[in-house]
Amino acid sequence: MFFLNENGTPVNYNGVLYVFIKISKKLGLRHAGKKPKIHGIRHSFVARRIIKWYQEGADLDVKILSLSTYLGHVEIRDTYWYLSSIPELLNIVSEKFENFANHERERNMI
Repeated sequence: MFFLNENGTPVNYNGVLYVFIKISKKLGLRHAGKKPKIHGIRHSFVARRIIKWYQEGADLDVKILSLSTYLGHVEIRDTYWYLSSIPELLNIVSEKFENFANHERERNMI
């Protein structure tokens, strides 16, 4: 468990949510019409991490497995979902697929 209380035991979701709301109010992030969600932090982390790996030329298939484990996903498809939910990542995936398809087409012409 990532979040622990003073006793070293895991905090429950409601406890984390309570603190998140309290902090986001103090920071002025919660006001009329604007209510950030706790899962937005997780979503941003995953998106930025995958984009950085892509920019570094990392093997995303290997990296995404460790990310999936870190996130606690039981199914890897739950992690791959991020690739289609974020426009910048969708563009990266589309570009990679197009390069793959072109390579396959050229290989089959030989």
